Amino acid sequence: MKHTVRTGIAVAAMITGAAVVLGSVAGLIAIVPETGRDLGASQSQVQLVIDVTAVALGALVLPFGAMLDRYGRRRGALWGFSGLALALLASSVADTVPEMLLARTATGIFAAIGFPATLATLTSIVSEDKRPRAVAAWSAATMAGGTAALLIAGAAAEVGHWRAFFVVMAGLSVLVALGTLIAVPETRDPEGSHVDVVGSLLSIVGIGAVIVAIIEMPVHGITSARVAGTLTVGVLFMTLFVTWCLRASQPLIDLRLLRNRRFSAAVFSVLLLYLCAYGWFFLSFQYGSYVLGYGPLAAAGLLLTNAVATVPASFFGPAAVRRWGFRAAMTAALLAAAAGLAIMAATGSARDPVLLAIGFCAFGLGLGLGMTPATEEIISSLPGSRQGAASAINDVVRELGAASGIAVFGAIFNAYYRSSIDGAGLAPTVVGPVRDSPAIGTAVAADRPGVLAAIETAVVSGWNATFVVGTAVLLVAAVWVCARSGSAAASPSATAPTSWEDTPGPRRSTAM
Repeated sequence: MKHTVRTGIAVAAMITGAAVVLGSVAGLIAIVPETGRDLGASQSQVQLVIDVTAVALGALVLPFGAMLDRYGRRRGALWGFSGLALALLASSVADTVPEMLLARTATGIFAAIGFPATLATLTSIVSEDKRPRAVAAWSAATMAGGTAALLIAGAAAEVGHWRAFFVVMAGLSVLVALGTLIAVPETRDPEGSHVDVVGSLLSIVGIGAVIVAIIEMPVHGITSARVAGTLTVGVLFMTLFVTWCLRASQPLIDLRLLRNRRFSAAVFSVLLLYLCAYGWFFLSFQYGSYVLGYGPLAAAGLLLTNAVATVPASFFGPAAVRRWGFRAAMTAALLAAAAGLAIMAATGSARDPVLLAIGFCAFGLGLGLGMTPATEEIISSLPGSRQGAASAINDVVRELGAASGIAVFGAIFNAYYRSSIDGAGLAPTVVGPVRDSPAIGTAVAADRPGVLAAIETAVVSGWNATFVVGTAVLLVAAVWVCARSGSAAASPSATAPTSWEDTPGPRRSTAM
């Protein structure tokens, strides 16, 4: 096999792998009503089934990324995507909430092995001059992969076989593993890399506990012993993690990187954009199902308007940075995304799919414009020998954003949804299941128009409030990024940017 063909297959496998991982996390959102009904799950249980994969992925991707640098990125991709295929098949046959939770946890664990291998391998096998385009393709795939997975899941649910979604994703995982086996060269640096066991354990417990507390908050309340205790554990372990990273000679993350303004802006922007993106994913299908009356496939089709803007904007992102500068480009990205959420919040009560599509498109423009330069900035912060760790930093920020987005947006939505149901004057015999979740509520109230109308009104109430909050978050982020002026603090990396307005780009060769 010619070298150029082999490289092409390897690049395609890694880009597809990234799309499969993000699609495996996001796709379940498209079949929330079907999953909830068939598993007999409450709204909080459905959220947990969705969130558990992102929690496992976000908590484990940092230590696994560091291990890839030492033990091999190709090996990580093979183990990760082979295991991911098995976990997805297990999801397709799960009949109860505990079984699905176990399968989705395994999905997150194997995704945490394979996901950092995709970007780390990509930046290691392509030449320096081609890296921005490769990173743009990878970034576009992470968002387009989520949308494609939503379409696959929607189509599967539309024909009555929502479990087929997991089978299709398992097949794609097998293809990625085969492409890795055939064409991906092994890259690693056993001498220059280090696995921080203490930091890994602290981050796993801290991240996991914080996310679980956020998920449980709307159900039990922040003052409950269950939530307060879990949150306290999470904050304590994250504090210990930060302290350890600042003092250890070879920490899991060199937190001094955050002194560099462009790096911190990139991390902050990716976190909030992904938080809003996955919160939007989660709520859009519920809005489409319970307000617009769409089936899963039609709801996924509406979300395609986002991908129409996201993909081309991802490739325009590096050019925008070269023309406007990093700060201006990231500020514009956050403002565009905020405008999209504002349109959604303003038009939710109108129930107009055209206006919603405009909001989706504006939000997608912001996502695409911001993701590629932010990703390039993060992976360029570490040397080529630590591309697994650099990729893992980028991945964990994305996954923390994804898990937090579903949890936080879901918590806001649940609070307003339940408040609206409580004030709807429904009969005591139906208010319990209706209040528990829209999925269960519609199942028990299919022949009661008044109850269905109350559910629709409650969903709109939750939708509007949630996206008002999302808009405010992105506007504050845009102001924060724009306000950071002057020289950037020196990064511990010798090649880190020395000025806030330095034009980013490959600052070291990672071709192997």
